[in-house]
Amino acid sequence: MKTVFTIGDANAGCDILLLEIGEGYCCHALLKGKERTFHQIRYLTFDEAEAEEKIAHLLDDLKKENCEQIMICSAFPQSLLTPKQGHKNDYILLNVIHDSPSLKYLKDEVNEWQMCVTYALPVSIFNLIKERFRFAEFVHAYTPSLKVFNGFIATNQIDVHFTTQHFRVLVKKNKQVQLAQVYPYKTPLDVVYYLLKICYEFALDQSEVFVILSGLIDQDSAMYIELHNYFLNLHFA
Repeated sequence: MKTVFTIGDANAGCDILLLEIGEGYCCHALLKGKERTFHQIRYLTFDEAEAEEKIAHLLDDLKKENCEQIMICSAFPQSLLTPKQGHKNDYILLNVIHDSPSLKYLKDEVNEWQMCVTYALPVSIFNLIKERFRFAEFVHAYTPSLKVFNGFIATNQIDVHFTTQHFRVLVKKNKQVQLAQVYPYKTPLDVVYYLLKICYEFALDQSEVFVILSGLIDQDSAMYIELHNYFLNLHFA
C-alpha cells in the first residue's frame, strides 16, 4: 500500500472516522466531533489484486482509534441513480448493467432531489468492514455530492472529482441531474475527451458550463492546465 499523503497525526482521541473506498484507493479522516476539527487525513493506493489484504490491515489499524461513529463512503463505480418513486427493482437493474458477481447492494435516499442512489461494493470488502465495525454506516460518494450545495448556482454544471486512476462526474443541466458516472484515465487528454463527449451528448456549451473540480487536482497541475485549454469556467469546490 502506498501513501499518497498524510496530514496530521493519529491517536488524538478522535471519535469519528470517515473512510472512502474505491477501486485501487482509499482515504480516511479522523475527527473530533464536538470540536468539529480534523486531526488526520490520509490517502492510500494499492494494487487491486491485493485490495482485500491491504484494506484488512488498514481497518485493523483504524479500529485501534476506538472511534464511536464510523461512516463508510463507497466510491466503487457500480451505482445507479433513479427516481425515488416507481422503481422497485433497482438492485436487479444494477446487476444487469454491471454484471459483477459477489456484490453487496445498498441504497441511499436523496430527498432533496427525490432520487435514490443504488450501489454495490464487493461483498468481501463489506464483510471486512462489518467484522471490525459492526455499526458502521454506509453511503455512496454521489449522495453527499447531491445533498450538499457546492456553492455554485450555475444552471449547467459538471462536478468532477479525481482519484489517482479514475474520475467521477455528476452532470446537471437546467438544474436537473443528467448523469452520474465513473471513468478511468491515464492522461489529462483522457479526461478532456470524456468531458467534451459529455458536453456534446447533453448539448452543453463548453465555454459556458461550470466545471467544478475536487479531489487530486490543483491549479498548478498538468490536469488543470489541460482542462483550462478547453473549458473557460473552471472552479474548485
